[in-house]
Amino acid sequence: MRFIPENQSGHRKNTSQIIESIYNALGDGRYHTISEISRLAGSNWITIKNQVDIIVKIQELPNLKIINASKQVLVKKE
Repeated sequence: MRFIPENQSGHRKNTSQIIESIYNALGDGRYHTISEISRLAGSNWITIKNQVDIIVKIQELPNLKIINASKQVLVKKE
């Protein structure tokens, strides 16, 4: 299968697909740069950076508990 960059393929990934691509790109248990993640995920650098920034901001919120229960994400401020 030939790699076609996201912006040339005519197909844009939705947010869930981008997050899943980021997660899959991190599969080897080591730290990665945004450039490495974007290459492994097949998405452009800005898209990956924006999604990682959002993930980090959510993780830094105080007293927040997130539960993923059968495709429904529950968020509670404790």
